[in-house]
Amino acid sequence: MGNSAQKKNRVLDIFYRAMKGENLSVRKIADEYGVSAKSISRDINEIKNFLSDNRDIVGNTELKYSSSSKSYYLDFENFLLSKELMAIMKMMIGCRAFSKMEVLELLSKLKNFISYHDREMIQHLLAKEMYHYSEVNHDCKSVIDNIWQLTRCIHEKIEISVTYYKTDRRLVERRIKPIAIIFSDYYFYLIAYHSDKDDWKPLYYRVDRIVNIVVHRNH
Repeated sequence: MGNSAQKKNRVLDIFYRAMKGENLSVRKIADEYGVSAKSISRDINEIKNFLSDNRDIVGNTELKYSSSSKSYYLDFENFLLSKELMAIMKMMIGCRAFSKMEVLELLSKLKNFISYHDREMIQHLLAKEMYHYSEVNHDCKSVIDNIWQLTRCIHEKIEISVTYYKTDRRLVERRIKPIAIIFSDYYFYLIAYHSDKDDWKPLYYRVDRIVNIVVHRNH
């Protein structure tokens, strides 16, 4: 690979790392790539010039320098503010609808978009809350996966069969027409109608009790 191609790949890699919320130390990145600090500084200036010349695409997104950490970080204009992200994360933890592993994974992704100056404080607060996190019991492998699959079926108006645990812990199967998903008191519920009956009385299924979903061709 030529020097020009290597430089382009390096600039793209640096930009991607900034997009992920990483703080960019010129010296550290220079050591990683085996180039001079001046080369990395030029790469960062190219990114800054790109952001400046393409305001119509990126808005007021800037690559800013933090003197305290001696590193650069990407500051987004149209992304959620730290206080808004904190409210969403607190709500996610408080609802207890997801497994601890699912919540930790979601939080790790959302934390990448918190501003550099607020990141340490929010990480400290969330770590305390997650230490005491108590998830509700689930029968399915992933509530998030179930919600997504059901959402697609609702959007496409497709009949499905679900295998789920009733309140008395009997495992049953039902063919239904999914209509909507709601949330109430720690649980997500699927609202549906019977497929094999001329009955439009809504049925309610706890999403976390659905252990299998079969999609049919009927719309």
